[in-house]
Amino acid sequence: MAIAVAIIHLAVAQGDQNIIRVSRSKLMKKSHIKTIPTYHKYFKELQLFGYTKYTPSYHPRGMSYIEIFY
Repeated sequence: MAIAVAIIHLAVAQGDQNIIRVSRSKLMKKSHIKTIPTYHKYFKELQLFGYTKYTPSYHPRGMSYIEIFY
């Protein structure tokens, strides 16, 4: 899935291996996802399959965190 590749790309760019900071807009742009419902669908699948854990930030300028499980 493109969203998984985008998450890994961000992890490499940040130099972190397990926990990365993300924003929905950047992740959507990197994964070429155009709509928010599609983004949520794919992101939910990654969580259901146990590949990621998402910790949202409720601050408008705060970054959310994604923990990646290999």
